[in-house]
Amino acid sequence: MSCIAGMWNFDGKPIDRYFLGKLGASIRQYGPDEADEQGRGGPGEYVNENFGMIYRPFHTNKESRMERQPYVTRCKDSGAVRNVMTWDGRLDNRDELMKALHYELSNEHSRTLIGSPTGYTDVAIVMAAWEAWGTDCFKRFIGDFSLAVWNRQNKTLTLAKDFIGVRYLYYEVLPEGVRGSFDGNAGDLANKAGRRQLLMIAGALAAMYIVLGVLYESLAHPLTIISTLPSAGLGALLALQVTNTPLTIIAFVGIILLIGIVKKNGIMIVDFALDAERHRGLSSADAIFEACSARFRPILMTTMAALFAGIPLVIATGPGTELRRPLGITIIGGLFVSQILTLYTTPVIYLLIDRLRRRSEPAAIEAPAE
Repeated sequence: MSCIAGMWNFDGKPIDRYFLGKLGASIRQYGPDEADEQGRGGPGEYVNENFGMIYRPFHTNKESRMERQPYVTRCKDSGAVRNVMTWDGRLDNRDELMKALHYELSNEHSRTLIGSPTGYTDVAIVMAAWEAWGTDCFKRFIGDFSLAVWNRQNKTLTLAKDFIGVRYLYYEVLPEGVRGSFDGNAGDLANKAGRRQLLMIAGALAAMYIVLGVLYESLAHPLTIISTLPSAGLGALLALQVTNTPLTIIAFVGIILLIGIVKKNGIMIVDFALDAERHRGLSSADAIFEACSARFRPILMTTMAALFAGIPLVIATGPGTELRRPLGITIIGGLFVSQILTLYTTPVIYLLIDRLRRRSEPAAIEAPAE
């Protein structure tokens, strides 16, 4: 398969042609085929201002031997470069695409008729599909492929590959920097994944509430335990923000872990307080105060053990550490903030819920004196 490479200077500086040449030489072994006598099917490059694209061919079919890449389209009125594409792969549904794009091919890409035994080269068909349908064109391609499209007017670069592990990566130059996002099937998958994460959290909270309600035979006090979780989520998100770390799926796994780790703080306090109320006859205020005093040391010990366990994930170096680092950051940030807040918020919420519960209970009816 052919090899595609390029350079994009986000600061606007011109491309270093010497460096671009060295880059082309370094990938020659991956695309060793040279041009024929008519200059077709060989290596090529496109350089314009701060963007450069290199193509090294390795031909796998008769169509690829007729191509001239990078493939450039221009505006009809001004002649300015519109799109630049490098393509590698095969189209198993060429005839279907040619019928659907007959008008676009005959008007915009007629010059590719020269030398192609079937009428149009694959890259011409793909470019016509891109300009006609945008990112939706990827859903219509049947076959193995990868491509890169540079839009000079909008300064956007789109990278795409076939449906096996689809990643339509899109970069755009903005005044404040560069923005990256997914489009096509990958964009739909990212949106669905975001909604599924919220459903996972909601399901975990519902299951937790049911289990705690059965354990304590109460519908109110499980809310006291669940109230410890927002502080953990806040700490995790603040830690990611401070360290400029994105909320990846690994970071989300860390937040799920925090639900279990932080929840035990509330369980240890509420369990002790309810036992003191029911079996020793203490008031709610006395019971929760004694619970915080008695459970402070085990809560601190378990929190510090989990916190120190996350430090190696953050400071580790070597292959794969970038993947695990967000997990350690979320655990450390969530535990640090929740440890400080829950020792104050849990007693307050416990007393508030207990007061509301007592108000909702019917008043006892005094028996008449005999």
